[in-house]
Amino acid sequence: MNRRQLDGTHDWQQFSVLLPLDPGAKQLFFGAQLVGTGTAWVDGLQLLVDGAPVAHAPQRAPAQVESDRAFDQGSRIQLAALTPLQIENLATLGRVWGFLKYHHPAITTGKRRWDYDLFRVMPNVLATSDHATSNEILAKWIDSLGPVDPCKDCVLLDPAGLKLNPDLSWIDDTQNLGATLSSRLQAIYRNRVRNQQ
Repeated sequence: MNRRQLDGTHDWQQFSVLLPLDPGAKQLFFGAQLVGTGTAWVDGLQLLVDGAPVAHAPQRAPAQVESDRAFDQGSRIQLAALTPLQIENLATLGRVWGFLKYHHPAITTGKRRWDYDLFRVMPNVLATSDHATSNEILAKWIDSLGPVDPCKDCVLLDPAGLKLNPDLSWIDDTQNLGATLSSRLQAIYRNRVRNQQ
């Protein structure tokens, strides 16, 4: 309204201000304000959302990350002892989980409660009887996060310019990860985009 430069004496007029709603907004404030001396009369203030009174606006569904409360009281995973196979499979799970945390768009954009997703997949990994089955579980877990589209503005880092250069050669290790899991991780790394918000 500041741009409309309303001053002086006028008859009743109707004014409206149309603004896009920021998806991250938590509160809305509206009203009338008089700057300077004089008298302003205001009547019939309305706050509309898409043309309907705000009281009739659809409620915003909570984001998945906000509504996921499954493990608020703990992981519920109890282990008395681990076998060597379980230790190796958990080590692979930890690497994959950490890699996805920083590179998969479903996680980097904040759409998942990633710690809770770890608790969901861990019992299946612990229950497997071999590495190949555990790797299949992890590949399906990645698939459940949704597709990773080919990037148009890919992140390309020059290793020479990095002070700390993480060793990600393990994602190419098809002998330990299997071809399917390795290819999923490589595709995610190749298609990192600059702005995932």
